[in-house]
Amino acid sequence: MRKYKSNAQWPLDVYTGKYGDGVSTDSHHSEEQARSICKALESQGFGGEGKHFPIKTWVSEVSQTF
Repeated sequence: MRKYKSNAQWPLDVYTGKYGDGVSTDSHHSEEQARSICKALESQGFGGEGKHFPIKTWVSEVSQTF
């Protein structure tokens, strides 16, 4: 089960997101993987193209419900 999410908030003219808030997320098995993705987004930008960069990135733990 994936336990961590990488999150990035983008300018709305770059990415609007599922809820129109400009936030993209991805699930990961470890906190280190999620942090690595955040660092890559910060250094390489949207799609790795080096043109559009996130306003902020953060890692969150996925809450488990049973």
